[in-house]
Amino acid sequence: MNKKNLKTIIIAVPILVIAIGLKLLQGDGRLLYMSSDRPAAMQARFYRFSDEKERKVGLSPGDELIIRWEETEKAGSLRLEISDPEGKLIKRIDKGPAEYRCIAAQKGNYRLMAVGEKARGSFSVSWDYIQALDR
Repeated sequence: MNKKNLKTIIIAVPILVIAIGLKLLQGDGRLLYMSSDRPAAMQARFYRFSDEKERKVGLSPGDELIIRWEETEKAGSLRLEISDPEGKLIKRIDKGPAEYRCIAAQKGNYRLMAVGEKARGSFSVSWDYIQALDR
């Protein structure tokens, strides 16, 4: 290893360690976060999650959405918030596993949002869409 590479390592490693430490102290954002999304599901595993992960589902009046929430908390808190197209909170699920049935009162994008506060663990949200019979 030449002197230039050694100097770079000596400078970069402490800066990286300090940056990770500050991020952990602040509790903001995502650290060691791995997620996967499918058309009717989202899931994630993480060391630190102080953020929101959102999916929108378009519904028409009378359509039904069956939502399943599973989570493991090793630290912090996790929850699922379900909001209508106007942003009004319909349901908040703090502990899983849980299932919730939502029947759309109006047309628009209903929002499913996983919210973490200094959380460590994982979550999984999946849903089934049932179209209203009168359409």
